[in-house]
Amino acid sequence: MKEKIINEILMQMEPHISTETLRILETVIIKALYYVEVVKKETELSTEMDDNLYLLQMYEMNVKKDGLSEKTVKAYMGAMRNMLCVTDKNIRHITSVDIKYYLDLYAGKGNNVRTVNNERRFLSAVFTWFRKHGIINANPVEAVPIKKERKPPIDYLKGVEIEKLRVACKEPRDRALMEFLLSTGARIGEVPQIRRQDIDWNTGEILIYAHKTSDYRTVYLNDVAMVHLEKYLDSREDNSEALFAGVRAPYNTVHEDGLRLIIKRIGEKAGLKRRVYPHLFRKTMATTLRMKDCAIEDIQQILGHKDPSTTLGFYAAANQVHLRQVHNRYMSVGA
Repeated sequence: MKEKIINEILMQMEPHISTETLRILETVIIKALYYVEVVKKETELSTEMDDNLYLLQMYEMNVKKDGLSEKTVKAYMGAMRNMLCVTDKNIRHITSVDIKYYLDLYAGKGNNVRTVNNERRFLSAVFTWFRKHGIINANPVEAVPIKKERKPPIDYLKGVEIEKLRVACKEPRDRALMEFLLSTGARIGEVPQIRRQDIDWNTGEILIYAHKTSDYRTVYLNDVAMVHLEKYLDSREDNSEALFAGVRAPYNTVHEDGLRLIIKRIGEKAGLKRRVYPHLFRKTMATTLRMKDCAIEDIQQILGHKDPSTTLGFYAAANQVHLRQVHNRYMSVGA
């Protein structure tokens, strides 16, 4: 009961105060109520839907307070709401049968196996939180098996494609962004937070915070990236601290969607018969490192992968290139 009161107060205050102040308020309330006995006077929430709404609001408020990114919270909440619309049940009464039924319907709408597995993962994350906080006894998603995926080969840019993209960069910002992504392998969501002063121009090092893994790591600019970043920054007439800023006043930081659009337009200008997107540069950088015999452990550190199996995909991509070269060498006409 005490926890419910604390959560209700925090949910009421969350729109009006910062995340840090919310954490402080939580600590103060917990201390104030520690020696207080709270006796239930009113009945529980009257309807199943009211209870679901309360539980979801409580979850959202708490995970945001704990630092989960807005993007991740949005994905998790969307999955829960969609599932509850289908099952029309209280969260406390959801079973593995309900989850399987929902995911089967979700797959039937044309979603591929990977997308269905992601939806399962989103649901599992929320139910795990509910279990850890004593709202449910078990996570119903755990009994639903993960569907087997056919993982496609790593998608990366070939040398001629990279050069075509470079030629298509007519503005200093376009070229600077492209070379930055190609050199650092940064996730696109990590870029908006970077400021001019974060760059060590002597070493080309940048310390960045990765929201996906909730830790810091260092990324590196090569000579080409440093030259084009300097050229871009020298061309700017604004005082914005953002590494990549808008071209018009008030010169705000270019956020993730804006960066994606810039990269997409570069690809269109280059006339490539393929989709060009920010993560493609991260995969290209990693594959290039592997082709040059960089150790998998080093690539894992550079990319900030928590799971080594994620990095192993780049080994397979590099191995395919090697096998093609071997085949060409020994099976060419006249050899």
